[in-house]
Amino acid sequence: RRQRCHYPSLSRIRIHPPPAASTMPPAVEPKEIKVVQLKCADREVGAKVGPLGLSPQKVGDTITKATVDWKHQRIIVKLIIQNRQIHTEVIPSASAVMIKALKAPPKHRKKQKTIRCSGNMTLDEIVNTA
Repeated sequence: RRQRCHYPSLSRIRIHPPPAASTMPPAVEPKEIKVVQLKCADREVGAKVGPLGLSPQKVGDTITKATVDWKHQRIIVKLIIQNRQIHTEVIPSASAVMIKALKAPPKHRKKQKTIRCSGNMTLDEIVNTA
């Protein structure tokens, strides 16, 4: 049996070149406007807004204030970010508007999987939601 030497072989040595200037992230311009759309329920945004350099707690509080009417429903929230200031717009889906029109009780999505909503809606209400 042939004895091995204790020096690492050349195939195992890897040299990593320093990152080029083109691979570094660009500097953030204060006047740049970023628009992000998130589908979330309540405050679940921490990992989604982390790369934007914003505080997840601050974003969560802003979203909670904007979505008071849509408690425990997954809706689309549009975040407009400029100079580290956040403006929110709520874009509810058709199903969320229907559930709200039926005045269904709020469901906790982690405890209850499927809830049947029963109620009466007029044709005008259905047309308005569409």
